Amino acid sequence: MRWLCCAASVRPRSMSERAASGHGSVHTYATVCKKFDNRRRFVSRRSALCRQNCLSLCALNIPIYNIYNTTIMILKHPLTFILTAPLALGTFTACSNDDPAPMRPNLPATTGKAVRSISRLGSIESGYDWTFTYNDGRLTQAAGTLRKPSADTDRTFSYTSNLSYGPTSVKMTNTSGERVGLQLNMQGLVGQMTVNRNVYHFQYNSDGRMVSWTRTIFESSLGELTEYRSSATISYTPAGALQQIVYNGTDSRRVLLTFTQSAQQNVNGHMPPTVSKEMGIDGFEHLYYAGLLGKAPTMLPQSITYEYPDAAVPTAATTTTFEYGVHANNVTLCNYHVASGAVASVSYGY
Repeated sequence: MRWLCCAASVRPRSMSERAASGHGSVHTYATVCKKFDNRRRFVSRRSALCRQNCLSLCALNIPIYNIYNTTIMILKHPLTFILTAPLALGTFTACSNDDPAPMRPNLPATTGKAVRSISRLGSIESGYDWTFTYNDGRLTQAAGTLRKPSADTDRTFSYTSNLSYGPTSVKMTNTSGERVGLQLNMQGLVGQMTVNRNVYHFQYNSDGRMVSWTRTIFESSLGELTEYRSSATISYTPAGALQQIVYNGTDSRRVLLTFTQSAQQNVNGHMPPTVSKEMGIDGFEHLYYAGLLGKAPTMLPQSITYEYPDAAVPTAATTTTFEYGVHANNVTLCNYHVASGAVASVSYGY
């Protein structure tokens, strides 16, 4: 009890000392603190926290009893002490109840609204549909459903992820049962993520945009543990738009993604719908939309060209082009055309 630690700093006086001083058994914190501070005995013996509480009491000039009379009071009036002690403790503990506020990451949206839903339509590629929930400017829950081109496997896996924020940390729990750990760097961004035994590392530039990532996946089969690595480096234009991604798959073969920019500013902070794997966020895009994986590209792409310099069999480059629908300054639709001529769409809700 902090108020007792201050009282305990006062040496109990004898009856003769109390009589000689002309004071009764009652002191005020102000007189006690002044007396002991002048002699530099109280300040040297008590911790900073205890001194702070005592100084608060000095300001209030609340009367206290020395240790002897405090003991007598408790013995004579136990009910009074039980009823009044919580009030005193509440007064002092309230002074130190200055817990830091939970962190609030910068969401990727700039002048537009934060996206609340992502839905894939048409000739889709593998990816997730998402529904996001926000609370006090933070993304706190994300429900994802895996979409597959094959009707047999489409929508066969779903999970919900919950995010809780501390002053300098974020915890993520998944209904899928996976053990997830997040470590934030000095920028407040995810520097390392563990999912069960798998490990992800992310690097960012001084502007807070992701510039590289590595992923190590472990698979166990018949007692054998196999390790798979993939990685990418990401470059941007001077204005902060995506310029190129060099992706290294688990087969150590590179895929080069080269971007051309549209005239559409990325006001809602979207990630192009076809590059989650190359950006290292496939399956946990919600961490990006929570503002924990760096700033968004400033512009939305007009096209992405894919090149395969390390393919075992020479493979021609392919290009995906994008078109956008905008309503009330928010991007609500993205249509993209793949090399085969198929068209897919992503619808965004706010």
